Amino acid sequence: MRPVRDPRPPWDAARMITRMRRMSVLFITALAAHAPLATALHEVDHRVTIRGAIYQPEGTPHGHSAVSVVEPGGAVLATTNTGRTGKFQFVLHLHDEDAGRMLILRSGPLTREFRLTFDPNDTRTERIVRVSIGEPSPEVRRRALVRTGGGIAVLAALAAAGALLIARKAGRRGKGKRKRRTAGAGKKRGRPRQAAGVGPRSAASGRAGDRRPSKSRSRRR
Repeated sequence: MRPVRDPRPPWDAARMITRMRRMSVLFITALAAHAPLATALHEVDHRVTIRGAIYQPEGTPHGHSAVSVVEPGGAVLATTNTGRTGKFQFVLHLHDEDAGRMLILRSGPLTREFRLTFDPNDTRTERIVRVSIGEPSPEVRRRALVRTGGGIAVLAALAAAGALLIARKAGRRGKGKRKRRTAGAGKKRGRPRQAAGVGPRSAASGRAGDRRPSKSRSRRR
């Protein structure tokens, strides 16, 4: 009976090490290629933040949908997804010379042109451009106000509870200090004061002096 051969090739340690080295080189190269962009985005005059929301024609949020910033020629600059309430945010790598540039916001069939409006001479203030598609319905606005008011009420309740807890702790500490002071004053008042030069030894010597004359008197008698 012939032995059954394993169809898989034998494991080669040298080949695996070579593959790992190649993968490490590719990873380092990709990281180095993205490093200048990441460094540039940390500077205010090298980025523009685009925020807004997208609503359907009936006023409901266009949530969980792809939204892109596109040039008039068709080139896509960035793509992201809207949240549950239709809101989105982009951070684009743009410069001072891009001020006044026309771009297009696109999400499916919904589109809108907008202009990058910011002061190129201001290199400290965050450059934010707000643009939206459509308008929220009155019901959507009411729900947003209810959520905002509920959040503020919860924060106010937590702040009041924290202040009450701190006040109670401060009151307990004050009571403890007053009790300790009162107890210390009571101990000081309860101690009998002794006259100068009068103590246990002086009292004992006085008693001994009183006894000695009595003995001599008895002997004379």
